Amino acid sequence: MRIHSLRIENYGPFRQLEEVRLGTLATLIGRNDAGKSHILRALQLFLGDAKLDRDDIHHGADASECVSIEVAFTDLPATLPLGAVEDETPTTLREERLLDAAGCLRIRKRWPCSGAGEKGEVALLTHDFTDERYAGLLALRERDLAERVQTLAAPPPEPPTTRLTARALRATLRAAAGAAAIPLAERVVELGPRDALWKLIEPLLPRFELFETDTRLGVGETTFQSQFRPIVRAAAENPAVVAAREAFTTAIQTALQGEMEAIFAHLRHHTSALTALTARPAFSWEKAVTFDILGRDPHTIERSLDQRGSGMRRLLMVAFFQ
Repeated sequence: MRIHSLRIENYGPFRQLEEVRLGTLATLIGRNDAGKSHILRALQLFLGDAKLDRDDIHHGADASECVSIEVAFTDLPATLPLGAVEDETPTTLREERLLDAAGCLRIRKRWPCSGAGEKGEVALLTHDFTDERYAGLLALRERDLAERVQTLAAPPPEPPTTRLTARALRATLRAAAGAAAIPLAERVVELGPRDALWKLIEPLLPRFELFETDTRLGVGETTFQSQFRPIVRAAAENPAVVAAREAFTTAIQTALQGEMEAIFAHLRHHTSALTALTARPAFSWEKAVTFDILGRDPHTIERSLDQRGSGMRRLLMVAFFQ
C-alpha cells in the first residue's frame, strides 16, 4: 500500500488542513514555517504509533477538541487473509466494505487536546449501508450472521448438509440490502488496539521513516547547541563571572567536604586503610548552559523554533554563520 492523501486538524500550524493528495513521488513546496515539516511529522505520528507531544497541539485548539490525522491508502492488497478473524478463504477489503467511497482504505487517528501523551484512537471510515443491520458485518460471528440471514434475508437453497461460511452469510446479507435499495454512506468504525480487525489491517500499513537530517535539527540538540559554545565560553571568562564561579565552586566543595568528614568519622571505626576523605567537585561550565529559542510570528504567537518548520531552523543557522 502507499499513501494516497491525508487530512490534519489541530496539529502544529494547522487548524484544519484539507485533503492533500500524494503521488508515488511527492514534493512539498511552500514558504518557510508554512507547515511542510509538520505534514511529515503528522505521518510519522500516524504510522509510527507514537504519542502526541503537547507542543504539537495547535495553539488555537480548545481542550475539548481533538487532534485528528486521517490518511487514505491506495495500491491495496489483492486479498485479505482472514486467518486472524475466522478460518475461511481470503476475501478483499472492497468485498468487506472496508473502503471509502473512492475505493481507498481510509484510517483516522484522534488524540484529545487535553490529554497529550496518550496514544491515538483508531477508526476506519468506510462506505457501507446506512441500515446498521447490514453494516459492519465483518465484526460479527458466524452464529450472529446466520441469525440475521434468517430474519433479514432469504438464504439461497443449500443441501441440508452444507453449512454457509461466514463469508457467504455476509454476501447474502449485502445482497439483501442491495435488493432492498438501502443506501450507502460514510460509516465510522471505531477500532480498539486489540480489535481483531485492526490487528489484521495494521501490518498492511506502509513503513514510514523521517530521515534524521530533519528530526535532529532541533534547538536542543548537541550539534545545534555546540555552535553557540564559544559565546558561552567567552561569557564565562568575564572577570566578574570568574569570581562568582570560584565562589560557587568553593561553596559546593565546602558543603560536600563537611559531609565527607562526617562520613569519615564513622568510616575510621571500620578501617584504618584511609586517613582522610576529600570531596573534589568537577564542573563543565561550557556544557552547563542549554537554551531554547522562541520565535514570535506576525500573529503574536511565541513558541520554540523546535515547534516550527525545519526550514526555519536551517535559515536560523544560515543567519548565525553569516
